[in-house]
Amino acid sequence: EPKPEQEQELPGFHSPDQIFIRRSARLSQKGPARGHYDVLHVARTATALQIRDAFRQRALGTHPDKGGRPEDFRAVVNAFEILSDGARRLDYDNSLLRSGNTDGMSEDGLSSAAPYSQDAFAEHMATRRLMRDALTTLVALKRPERVKKLRKLSTAVLQSTVQWLDMISRHGKEMLHDPAFGEQGAVSSQGMSLAGVLVDKLNRYSVEVSWEGMKFRTNKTRSLAEVIDWHITLTQLKATAQARLRTAEAQGADESGAFAMTEEELALGYQASPTMRLSFVSHHLSGKMRVIAPTTQDLSLANQLKHRFSKLLKKGYSLTTKKSESSTSASDRKLSEGVSQLKRDAVRLTQKEKVDREKLENQLMQ
Repeated sequence: EPKPEQEQELPGFHSPDQIFIRRSARLSQKGPARGHYDVLHVARTATALQIRDAFRQRALGTHPDKGGRPEDFRAVVNAFEILSDGARRLDYDNSLLRSGNTDGMSEDGLSSAAPYSQDAFAEHMATRRLMRDALTTLVALKRPERVKKLRKLSTAVLQSTVQWLDMISRHGKEMLHDPAFGEQGAVSSQGMSLAGVLVDKLNRYSVEVSWEGMKFRTNKTRSLAEVIDWHITLTQLKATAQARLRTAEAQGADESGAFAMTEEELALGYQASPTMRLSFVSHHLSGKMRVIAPTTQDLSLANQLKHRFSKLLKKGYSLTTKKSESSTSASDRKLSEGVSQLKRDAVRLTQKEKVDREKLENQLMQ
Protein backbone atom coordinates (compact mmCIF):
# COMPACT_ATOMS: atom_id res chain seq x y z
CA GLU A 1 0.00 0.00 0.00
CA PRO A 2 1.51 3.35 -1.03
CA LYS A 3 2.48 5.70 1.76
CA PRO A 4 0.36 8.84 2.16
CA GLU A 5 1.81 11.97 0.67
CA GLN A 6 3.69 14.02 3.26
CA GLU A 7 2.81 17.69 3.41
CA GLN A 8 5.54 20.26 3.84
CA GLU A 9 5.35 21.60 7.38
CA LEU A 10 5.75 25.17 8.51
CA PRO A 11 9.29 25.47 9.95
CA GLY A 12 9.35 24.91 13.69
CA PHE A 13 5.96 23.19 13.97
CA HIS A 14 4.64 19.66 13.85
CA SER A 15 1.67 19.41 11.50
CA PRO A 16 -1.19 17.06 12.51
CA ASP A 17 -2.63 17.01 8.97
CA GLN A 18 -1.99 13.34 8.27
CA ILE A 19 -3.99 12.30 11.35
CA PHE A 20 -7.07 14.04 10.01
CA ILE A 21 -6.50 12.96 6.41
CA ARG A 22 -6.47 9.28 7.38
CA ARG A 23 -9.62 9.70 9.45
CA SER A 24 -11.37 11.63 6.70
CA ALA A 25 -10.47 8.97 4.16
CA ARG A 26 -12.30 6.36 6.25
CA LEU A 27 -15.51 8.39 6.18
CA SER A 28 -17.55 7.38 3.13
CA GLN A 29 -21.00 8.58 2.19
CA LYS A 30 -23.54 5.83 1.34
CA GLY A 31 -25.56 7.18 -1.55
CA PRO A 32 -25.96 10.79 -2.70
CA ALA A 33 -26.10 13.53 -0.10
CA ARG A 34 -29.60 14.79 0.61
CA GLY A 35 -28.44 18.00 2.23
CA HIS A 36 -25.93 19.72 4.48
CA TYR A 37 -26.02 17.10 7.27
CA ASP A 38 -25.22 14.31 4.83
CA VAL A 39 -22.44 16.39 3.30
CA LEU A 40 -20.77 16.72 6.72
CA HIS A 41 -21.61 13.09 7.69
CA VAL A 42 -23.45 14.13 10.86
CA ALA A 43 -26.89 13.47 12.26
CA ARG A 44 -29.53 16.19 12.33
CA THR A 45 -29.22 16.20 16.14
CA ALA A 46 -25.47 16.89 15.98
CA THR A 47 -24.10 19.42 18.46
CA ALA A 48 -22.18 22.52 17.42
CA LEU A 49 -18.96 20.80 18.51
CA GLN A 50 -19.71 17.73 16.41
CA ILE A 51 -20.49 19.87 13.38
CA ARG A 52 -17.26 21.81 13.82
CA ASP A 53 -15.09 18.70 14.12
CA ALA A 54 -16.90 16.95 11.28
CA PHE A 55 -16.26 19.96 9.06
CA ARG A 56 -12.54 19.86 9.87
CA GLN A 57 -12.34 16.19 8.90
CA ARG A 58 -14.48 16.51 5.77
CA ALA A 59 -12.67 19.66 4.61
CA LEU A 60 -9.32 17.89 4.85
CA GLY A 61 -10.72 14.87 3.06
CA THR A 62 -12.26 16.82 0.16
CA HIS A 63 -9.71 19.59 -0.44
CA PRO A 64 -8.19 19.34 -3.96
CA ASP A 65 -4.66 19.40 -2.51
CA LYS A 66 -5.54 16.09 -0.83
CA GLY A 67 -7.07 14.54 -3.94
CA GLY A 68 -10.61 15.85 -3.49
CA ARG A 69 -12.84 17.64 -5.97
CA PRO A 70 -13.39 21.42 -5.81
CA GLU A 71 -17.18 21.05 -5.94
CA ASP A 72 -17.12 18.64 -2.98
CA PHE A 73 -14.98 21.02 -0.94
CA ARG A 74 -17.30 23.94 -1.73
CA ALA A 75 -20.29 21.85 -0.65
CA VAL A 76 -18.58 21.04 2.66
CA VAL A 77 -17.77 24.72 3.31
CA ASN A 78 -21.30 25.79 2.40
CA ALA A 79 -22.80 23.14 4.67
CA PHE A 80 -20.69 24.29 7.60
CA GLU A 81 -21.55 27.95 7.05
CA ILE A 82 -25.25 27.08 7.21
CA LEU A 83 -25.16 24.63 10.11
CA SER A 84 -22.77 26.67 12.29
CA ASP A 85 -25.10 29.68 12.24
CA GLY A 86 -27.97 29.10 14.68
CA ALA A 87 -30.51 31.20 12.78
CA ARG A 88 -29.63 29.80 9.36
CA ARG A 89 -29.60 26.24 10.71
CA LEU A 90 -33.08 26.71 12.17
CA ASP A 91 -34.40 27.99 8.84
CA TYR A 92 -32.75 25.04 7.09
CA ASP A 93 -34.22 22.50 9.54
CA ASN A 94 -37.68 24.01 9.05
CA SER A 95 -37.30 23.72 5.28
CA LEU A 96 -36.40 20.03 5.69
CA LEU A 97 -39.54 19.45 7.75
CA ARG A 98 -41.76 21.24 5.24
CA SER A 99 -40.35 19.27 2.30
CA GLY A 100 -40.12 15.93 4.10
CA ASN A 101 -36.38 15.70 3.38
CA THR A 102 -34.65 13.11 5.59
CA ASP A 103 -31.23 14.75 5.43
CA GLY A 104 -29.23 13.72 8.51
CA MET A 105 -31.80 11.21 9.73
CA SER A 106 -30.54 7.90 8.34
CA GLU A 107 -29.22 5.26 10.73
CA ASP A 108 -26.13 4.46 8.69
CA GLY A 109 -23.57 6.45 6.79
CA LEU A 110 -23.27 9.01 9.59
CA SER A 111 -20.17 9.93 11.57
CA SER A 112 -19.97 11.65 14.92
CA ALA A 113 -17.06 14.02 15.35
CA ALA A 114 -17.34 13.99 19.14
CA PRO A 115 -14.94 11.05 19.72
CA TYR A 116 -12.24 12.87 17.75
CA SER A 117 -12.59 16.29 19.35
CA GLN A 118 -9.72 15.62 21.74
CA ASP A 119 -7.00 14.48 19.35
CA ALA A 120 -3.46 15.51 18.48
CA PHE A 121 -4.59 18.68 16.75
CA ALA A 122 -6.80 19.75 19.67
CA GLU A 123 -3.94 19.17 22.12
CA HIS A 124 -1.60 21.09 19.82
CA MET A 125 -3.98 24.06 19.69
CA ALA A 126 -4.58 23.99 23.45
CA THR A 127 -0.84 24.39 24.02
CA ARG A 128 -0.72 27.22 21.50
CA ARG A 129 -3.53 29.03 23.33
CA LEU A 130 -1.55 28.89 26.56
CA MET A 131 1.53 30.09 24.68
CA ARG A 132 -0.31 33.08 23.24
CA ASP A 133 -1.71 34.02 26.65
CA ALA A 134 1.76 33.77 28.16
CA LEU A 135 3.32 36.00 25.49
CA THR A 136 0.58 38.59 25.94
CA THR A 137 1.32 38.69 29.67
CA LEU A 138 5.11 38.76 29.21
CA VAL A 139 4.99 41.84 26.96
CA ALA A 140 3.43 43.88 29.77
CA LEU A 141 5.96 42.73 32.40
CA LYS A 142 9.40 44.09 33.25
CA ARG A 143 12.44 41.83 32.85
CA PRO A 144 12.64 40.54 36.47
CA GLU A 145 8.92 39.75 36.46
CA ARG A 146 9.24 38.01 33.09
CA VAL A 147 11.73 35.55 34.58
CA LYS A 148 9.32 34.68 37.38
CA LYS A 149 6.50 34.18 34.86
CA LEU A 150 8.66 31.97 32.61
CA ARG A 151 9.56 29.70 35.53
CA LYS A 152 5.88 28.97 36.10
CA LEU A 153 5.21 27.87 32.50
CA SER A 154 5.07 24.19 31.59
CA THR A 155 7.72 22.59 29.38
CA ALA A 156 5.23 22.15 26.52
CA VAL A 157 4.27 25.83 26.57
CA LEU A 158 7.92 26.91 26.74
CA GLN A 159 8.82 24.67 23.80
CA SER A 160 5.90 26.04 21.79
CA THR A 161 6.98 29.60 22.64
CA VAL A 162 10.58 28.96 21.54
CA GLN A 163 9.38 27.40 18.28
CA TRP A 164 7.09 30.35 17.55
CA LEU A 165 9.73 32.98 18.33
CA ASP A 166 12.28 31.07 16.24
CA MET A 167 9.85 31.00 13.32
CA ILE A 168 9.20 34.75 13.65
CA SER A 169 12.92 35.52 13.73
CA ARG A 170 13.63 33.42 10.62
CA HIS A 171 10.45 34.04 8.63
CA GLY A 172 9.00 37.22 10.13
CA LYS A 173 9.23 39.41 7.03
CA GLU A 174 7.78 36.65 4.87
CA MET A 175 4.80 36.32 7.22
CA LEU A 176 4.18 40.03 7.80
CA HIS A 177 4.72 41.26 4.24
CA ASP A 178 2.97 38.70 2.10
CA PRO A 179 3.47 39.12 -1.67
CA ALA A 180 0.37 37.07 -2.40
CA PHE A 181 -1.81 40.08 -1.59
CA GLY A 182 -1.86 43.51 -3.19
CA GLU A 183 -1.95 46.81 -1.31
CA GLN A 184 -5.73 46.96 -1.54
CA GLY A 185 -6.23 43.51 -0.13
CA ALA A 186 -6.97 41.69 -3.39
CA VAL A 187 -5.53 38.27 -4.17
CA SER A 188 -2.73 38.58 -6.69
CA SER A 189 -2.67 36.68 -9.96
CA GLN A 190 -0.32 34.20 -8.30
CA GLY A 191 -2.96 33.10 -5.78
CA MET A 192 -5.98 30.83 -6.06
CA SER A 193 -9.18 30.88 -4.02
CA LEU A 194 -11.53 28.02 -3.19
CA ALA A 195 -14.53 28.72 -0.94
CA GLY A 196 -12.61 31.25 1.13
CA VAL A 197 -9.45 29.13 1.45
CA LEU A 198 -6.61 30.71 -0.52
CA VAL A 199 -3.33 29.18 -1.67
CA ASP A 200 -0.46 31.23 -3.12
CA LYS A 201 2.39 30.37 -5.49
CA LEU A 202 4.47 29.13 -2.53
CA ASN A 203 1.71 26.66 -1.54
CA ARG A 204 0.83 28.59 1.61
CA TYR A 205 -2.77 28.66 2.79
CA SER A 206 -4.86 31.46 4.25
CA VAL A 207 -8.53 32.28 4.78
CA GLU A 208 -10.53 35.25 3.57
CA VAL A 209 -14.09 35.88 4.74
CA SER A 210 -16.25 38.98 4.24
CA TRP A 211 -19.38 40.35 5.88
CA GLU A 212 -20.93 43.75 6.51
CA GLY A 213 -18.54 45.51 4.12
CA MET A 214 -15.42 44.25 5.92
CA LYS A 215 -12.94 41.69 4.63
CA PHE A 216 -11.07 39.55 7.18
CA ARG A 217 -7.83 37.87 6.09
CA THR A 218 -5.59 35.50 8.03
CA ASN A 219 -1.84 35.12 7.91
CA LYS A 220 -0.24 32.26 5.94
CA THR A 221 0.45 28.68 6.94
CA ARG A 222 1.69 25.58 5.12
CA SER A 223 -0.63 23.39 7.18
CA LEU A 224 -4.01 22.65 5.61
CA ALA A 225 -5.30 21.40 8.99
CA GLU A 226 -4.37 24.71 10.59
CA VAL A 227 -6.04 26.82 7.90
CA ILE A 228 -9.20 24.70 8.20
CA ASP A 229 -9.19 25.50 11.92
CA TRP A 230 -8.90 29.20 11.07
CA HIS A 231 -11.78 28.88 8.63
CA ILE A 232 -13.89 27.34 11.40
CA THR A 233 -13.06 30.22 13.73
CA LEU A 234 -13.86 32.92 11.18
CA THR A 235 -17.10 31.23 10.14
CA GLN A 236 -18.23 31.06 13.76
CA LEU A 237 -17.20 34.70 14.33
CA LYS A 238 -19.25 35.66 11.28
CA ALA A 239 -22.31 33.85 12.65
CA THR A 240 -21.85 35.50 16.06
CA ALA A 241 -21.42 38.97 14.56
CA GLN A 242 -24.40 38.65 12.26
CA ALA A 243 -26.59 37.45 15.14
CA ARG A 244 -25.49 40.49 17.15
CA LEU A 245 -26.26 42.81 14.23
CA ARG A 246 -29.69 41.25 13.69
CA THR A 247 -30.51 41.78 17.34
CA ALA A 248 -29.30 45.39 17.23
CA GLU A 249 -31.39 46.06 14.11
CA ALA A 250 -34.50 44.56 15.72
CA GLN A 251 -33.97 46.83 18.74
CA GLY A 252 -33.53 49.90 16.54
CA ALA A 253 -29.94 50.52 17.58
CA ASP A 254 -27.85 53.26 15.96
CA GLU A 255 -26.14 51.98 12.80
CA SER A 256 -22.97 53.94 13.60
CA GLY A 257 -22.10 51.37 16.28
CA ALA A 258 -22.90 48.34 14.13
CA PHE A 259 -19.36 47.03 13.68
CA ALA A 260 -18.72 43.95 11.57
CA MET A 261 -16.60 42.63 14.47
CA THR A 262 -16.10 43.81 18.03
CA GLU A 263 -12.93 43.61 20.13
CA GLU A 264 -14.63 41.02 22.35
CA GLU A 265 -15.42 38.82 19.34
CA LEU A 266 -11.86 39.17 18.07
CA ALA A 267 -10.51 38.11 21.47
CA LEU A 268 -12.69 35.00 21.35
CA GLY A 269 -11.38 34.25 17.87
CA TYR A 270 -7.76 34.51 18.96
CA GLN A 271 -8.46 32.27 21.95
CA ALA A 272 -9.97 29.66 19.64
CA SER A 273 -7.15 29.92 17.06
CA PRO A 274 -4.05 31.33 18.76
CA THR A 275 -1.84 30.94 15.68
CA MET A 276 -4.18 33.05 13.58
CA ARG A 277 -3.36 36.69 12.83
CA LEU A 278 -6.07 38.80 11.17
CA SER A 279 -5.90 41.84 8.97
CA PHE A 280 -8.90 44.01 8.12
CA VAL A 281 -9.96 46.03 5.08
CA SER A 282 -13.30 47.73 4.45
CA HIS A 283 -14.97 48.13 1.07
CA HIS A 284 -17.39 50.93 0.20
CA LEU A 285 -19.66 51.57 -2.77
CA SER A 286 -21.58 54.79 -3.34
CA GLY A 287 -23.10 55.30 -6.77
CA LYS A 288 -20.26 54.80 -9.24
CA MET A 289 -17.58 55.40 -6.61
CA ARG A 290 -15.86 52.35 -5.10
CA VAL A 291 -13.47 52.89 -2.20
CA ILE A 292 -11.18 50.39 -0.50
CA ALA A 293 -9.65 51.45 2.79
CA PRO A 294 -6.00 50.61 3.58
CA THR A 295 -5.39 47.25 5.23
CA THR A 296 -4.58 47.18 8.94
CA GLN A 297 -4.15 44.59 11.68
CA ASP A 298 -5.77 46.90 14.23
CA LEU A 299 -9.51 46.13 14.45
CA SER A 300 -10.30 49.36 16.28
CA LEU A 301 -8.61 51.40 13.55
CA ALA A 302 -10.35 49.37 10.83
CA ASN A 303 -13.75 50.01 12.41
CA GLN A 304 -12.93 53.70 12.75
CA LEU A 305 -11.92 54.01 9.08
CA LYS A 306 -14.97 52.07 7.95
CA HIS A 307 -17.23 54.43 9.88
CA ARG A 308 -15.51 57.55 8.51
CA PHE A 309 -15.60 56.37 4.89
CA SER A 310 -19.24 55.25 5.19
CA LYS A 311 -20.28 58.57 6.75
CA LEU A 312 -18.48 60.60 4.08
CA LEU A 313 -19.88 58.61 1.17
CA LYS A 314 -23.39 58.57 2.58
CA LYS A 315 -23.33 62.36 3.05
CA GLY A 316 -21.89 62.90 -0.42
CA TYR A 317 -24.44 60.61 -2.08
CA SER A 318 -27.30 62.38 -0.28
CA LEU A 319 -26.13 65.81 -1.47
CA THR A 320 -25.64 64.57 -5.03
CA THR A 321 -29.13 63.12 -5.33
CA LYS A 322 -30.77 66.31 -4.00
CA LYS A 323 -28.92 68.75 -6.28
CA SER A 324 -29.82 69.62 -9.85
CA GLU A 325 -27.96 68.06 -12.75
CA SER A 326 -25.91 71.21 -13.36
CA SER A 327 -24.45 71.16 -9.85
CA THR A 328 -23.99 67.39 -9.64
CA SER A 329 -20.50 67.47 -11.19
CA ALA A 330 -19.34 70.02 -8.61
CA SER A 331 -20.68 67.83 -5.81
CA ASP A 332 -18.93 64.81 -7.31
CA ARG A 333 -15.63 66.70 -7.39
CA LYS A 334 -16.06 67.77 -3.79
CA LEU A 335 -16.84 64.21 -2.74
CA SER A 336 -13.83 62.89 -4.67
CA GLU A 337 -11.57 65.43 -2.95
CA GLY A 338 -12.96 64.45 0.43
CA VAL A 339 -12.36 60.75 -0.27
CA SER A 340 -8.79 61.46 -1.43
CA GLN A 341 -8.05 63.40 1.75
CA LEU A 342 -9.53 60.67 3.91
CA LYS A 343 -7.46 58.07 2.06
CA ARG A 344 -4.28 60.03 2.84
CA ASP A 345 -5.28 60.23 6.50
CA ALA A 346 -6.07 56.51 6.51
CA VAL A 347 -2.68 55.62 5.01
CA ARG A 348 -0.92 57.75 7.63
CA LEU A 349 -2.88 56.11 10.47
CA THR A 350 -2.32 52.56 9.21
CA GLN A 351 1.41 53.19 8.73
CA LYS A 352 1.69 54.53 12.27
CA GLU A 353 -0.20 51.49 13.58
CA LYS A 354 2.19 49.20 11.70
CA VAL A 355 5.27 50.90 13.18
CA ASP A 356 3.85 50.73 16.71
CA ARG A 357 2.91 47.06 16.26
CA GLU A 358 6.36 46.11 14.95
CA LYS A 359 7.96 47.82 17.96
CA LEU A 360 5.78 45.75 20.25
CA GLU A 361 6.65 42.57 18.36
CA ASN A 362 10.36 43.38 18.63
CA GLN A 363 9.98 43.48 22.41
CA LEU A 364 9.07 39.81 22.28
CA MET A 365 12.43 39.06 20.71
CA GLN A 366 14.46 40.79 23.44
